[in-house]
Amino acid sequence: MVLSTSNDADVAGGPLDAERSSPDANITDFGDAIWWAVTTMTTVGYGDRYPVTSAGRMVAFALMIGGIALLGMATATLAS
Repeated sequence: MVLSTSNDADVAGGPLDAERSSPDANITDFGDAIWWAVTTMTTVGYGDRYPVTSAGRMVAFALMIGGIALLGMATATLAS
């Protein structure tokens, strides 16, 4: 759990830096960024927070792929 939390904190910093300067951003503080990272990583994705800049969307893409890969590995481990 500690590893997962620290990874989310690292990942949340990327979109926060990218989004902070955009006037249309809805990820404006670290709490928003963590919430967005956790919901994206777990593939829940409520849609209440989302990146609006190109850099933020690139980080989002990597996080989505990482979340799917992580869940896939966990499922494969349990199945074998």
